[in-house]
Amino acid sequence: DLADSDPTSTTVRVFSGGGSYGGEIIREVLPEETFESFHGYGSDQIGSCRYKTAVSMNNRVYVGNVLFNGRHYPDRIMVSQIGEFDTFIEGEAGMIMLPVDDGDSITHLEGYGDRLLVFKKHICHVLNLGAGDVYIEVSAKFAGATSPCQVTVADKGVYWANANGLSGF
Repeated sequence: DLADSDPTSTTVRVFSGGGSYGGEIIREVLPEETFESFHGYGSDQIGSCRYKTAVSMNNRVYVGNVLFNGRHYPDRIMVSQIGEFDTFIEGEAGMIMLPVDDGDSITHLEGYGDRLLVFKKHICHVLNLGAGDVYIEVSAKFAGATSPCQVTVADKGVYWANANGLSGF
């Protein structure tokens, strides 16, 4: 009877209905699975996240100009966990840090290939999200966008217009 067996044992003695010994079955005891062991982060790290702009790419969601756990970060990008598009966590695994304190807030995010274009009012950063670490590939001053309606994606790239003219990547 399985109910009488020791749950910590890897061997279960099996008896037939008449009480005679029918042999042993070897079973594997699985390790205890917790939220943290399954996801790689604790449930206490998940925060409330509101944002002004977002883009979905690489099986993640990137959000910019965020209100995270009640605190506003106008120049921060939060990154969802892989395949979990509504889960944003505290710490380095959940965010991309850009040059801060430049007085400029993120107005739009756009993805193209493995690049993330981060538009601020006066500057555009191109982040490389390819294999390995995320890094700023290009920062173009005076190439920002004050509104998301100034940016569009076409089959040959991303284009945007501002007071300085038309730009593309």
